[in-house]
Amino acid sequence: MKKIFKRIAAMSAAVMMMASISSMGVSAVTVTYSVGGYGLQCGASKTTDNGLFISSAVTDQSVTVNVSGKAKYYYNNKYITTGNGNSGKAAITAVISKKGGSWISLDTQHMVNSKIKYISSSIWKALEVF
Repeated sequence: MKKIFKRIAAMSAAVMMMASISSMGVSAVTVTYSVGGYGLQCGASKTTDNGLFISSAVTDQSVTVNVSGKAKYYYNNKYITTGNGNSGKAAITAVISKKGGSWISLDTQHMVNSKIKYISSSIWKALEVF
Protein backbone atom coordinates (compact mmCIF):
# COMPACT_ATOMS: atom_id res chain seq x y z
CA MET A 1 0.00 0.00 0.00
CA LYS A 2 2.86 2.38 0.86
CA LYS A 3 4.52 1.63 -2.49
CA ILE A 4 1.30 2.39 -4.40
CA PHE A 5 0.94 5.70 -2.53
CA LYS A 6 4.51 6.69 -3.45
CA ARG A 7 3.87 5.90 -7.13
CA ILE A 8 0.68 7.95 -7.14
CA ALA A 9 2.48 10.86 -5.44
CA ALA A 10 5.34 10.80 -7.96
CA MET A 11 2.99 10.62 -10.94
CA SER A 12 0.97 13.50 -9.47
CA ALA A 13 4.14 15.57 -9.17
CA ALA A 14 5.04 14.91 -12.80
CA VAL A 15 1.51 15.74 -13.99
CA MET A 16 1.42 18.92 -11.92
CA MET A 17 4.81 19.94 -13.28
CA MET A 18 3.62 19.64 -16.86
CA ALA A 19 0.23 21.18 -16.05
CA SER A 20 1.90 24.26 -14.58
CA ILE A 21 3.87 24.72 -17.79
CA SER A 22 0.74 24.18 -19.90
CA SER A 23 -1.11 26.81 -17.86
CA MET A 24 1.48 29.36 -19.01
CA GLY A 25 0.08 28.96 -22.51
CA VAL A 26 2.87 26.79 -23.88
CA SER A 27 2.78 23.25 -25.12
CA ALA A 28 4.69 20.79 -22.97
CA VAL A 29 5.92 17.65 -24.71
CA THR A 30 6.54 14.47 -22.70
CA VAL A 31 8.09 11.31 -24.12
CA THR A 32 8.38 8.13 -22.02
CA TYR A 33 11.35 5.80 -22.42
CA SER A 34 12.29 2.61 -20.60
CA VAL A 35 15.57 3.42 -18.86
CA GLY A 36 17.19 1.20 -16.23
CA GLY A 37 13.94 -0.67 -15.66
CA TYR A 38 11.92 2.52 -15.07
CA GLY A 39 9.43 4.38 -17.23
CA LEU A 40 11.30 7.69 -17.50
CA GLN A 41 9.17 10.65 -18.54
CA CYS A 42 11.33 13.12 -20.45
CA GLY A 43 9.82 16.54 -20.97
CA ALA A 44 10.60 19.77 -22.77
CA SER A 45 8.73 22.92 -23.66
CA LYS A 46 9.27 26.53 -24.59
CA THR A 47 8.25 28.50 -21.48
CA THR A 48 8.67 31.97 -22.98
CA ASP A 49 10.48 33.39 -25.97
CA ASN A 50 13.67 33.25 -23.92
CA GLY A 51 13.23 30.04 -21.90
CA LEU A 52 13.19 26.28 -22.42
CA PHE A 53 11.85 24.00 -19.68
CA ILE A 54 13.25 20.45 -19.40
CA SER A 55 12.25 17.68 -16.98
CA SER A 56 12.74 14.06 -15.93
CA ALA A 57 10.31 12.02 -13.81
CA VAL A 58 9.73 8.44 -12.63
CA THR A 59 7.01 6.96 -10.40
CA ASP A 60 9.37 5.65 -7.69
CA GLN A 61 10.11 8.45 -5.23
CA SER A 62 13.21 6.72 -3.89
CA VAL A 63 14.97 6.93 -7.25
CA THR A 64 17.38 9.73 -8.13
CA VAL A 65 16.73 11.40 -11.49
CA ASN A 66 18.73 14.00 -13.36
CA VAL A 67 18.01 16.32 -16.25
CA SER A 68 20.45 18.49 -18.15
CA GLY A 69 20.34 20.27 -21.44
CA LYS A 70 22.44 22.24 -23.86
CA ALA A 71 20.81 24.69 -26.23
CA LYS A 72 22.14 26.89 -29.00
CA TYR A 73 20.63 30.17 -30.13
CA TYR A 74 21.42 32.96 -32.58
CA TYR A 75 21.70 36.46 -31.10
CA ASN A 76 23.50 39.65 -32.23
CA ASN A 77 25.03 37.92 -35.26
CA LYS A 78 26.55 35.11 -33.14
CA TYR A 79 25.73 31.54 -32.20
CA ILE A 80 25.68 31.13 -28.42
CA THR A 81 25.54 27.86 -26.45
CA THR A 82 23.94 27.74 -23.01
CA GLY A 83 22.73 25.03 -20.67
CA ASN A 84 21.41 24.01 -17.27
CA GLY A 85 20.74 20.91 -15.22
CA ASN A 86 19.35 19.60 -11.96
CA SER A 87 18.98 16.37 -9.99
CA GLY A 88 16.72 15.07 -7.22
CA LYS A 89 14.25 12.38 -6.25
CA ALA A 90 11.46 11.19 -8.58
CA ALA A 91 10.75 14.38 -10.58
CA ILE A 92 13.09 17.25 -11.43
CA THR A 93 13.09 20.30 -13.71
CA ALA A 94 15.51 22.86 -15.11
CA VAL A 95 15.13 25.99 -17.23
CA ILE A 96 17.55 27.03 -19.96
CA SER A 97 17.49 30.76 -20.71
CA LYS A 98 18.79 32.99 -23.48
CA LYS A 99 19.32 36.75 -23.86
CA GLY A 100 17.28 37.08 -27.03
CA GLY A 101 17.29 35.91 -30.60
CA SER A 102 15.99 32.55 -31.77
CA TRP A 103 16.53 28.96 -30.59
CA ILE A 104 18.54 26.77 -32.96
CA SER A 105 18.89 23.47 -31.06
CA LEU A 106 18.19 21.63 -27.79
CA ASP A 107 19.95 18.43 -26.73
CA THR A 108 18.93 16.85 -23.42
CA GLN A 109 20.20 14.13 -21.13
CA HIS A 110 17.82 12.36 -18.74
CA MET A 111 19.19 9.99 -16.13
CA VAL A 112 17.72 7.42 -13.73
CA ASN A 113 20.32 6.41 -11.13
CA SER A 114 23.29 5.89 -13.51
CA LYS A 115 21.37 4.96 -16.69
CA ILE A 116 21.22 7.72 -19.30
CA LYS A 117 18.83 8.59 -22.14
CA TYR A 118 20.00 11.22 -24.62
CA ILE A 119 17.40 13.06 -26.67
CA SER A 120 18.72 14.91 -29.69
CA SER A 121 17.65 18.27 -30.98
CA SER A 122 16.06 16.68 -34.06
CA ILE A 123 13.50 14.87 -31.85
CA TRP A 124 12.56 17.97 -29.85
CA LYS A 125 12.34 20.01 -33.07
CA ALA A 126 10.09 17.38 -34.69
CA LEU A 127 7.85 17.54 -31.60
CA GLU A 128 7.75 21.35 -32.07
CA VAL A 129 9.31 22.27 -28.71
CA PHE A 130 11.18 25.14 -30.39
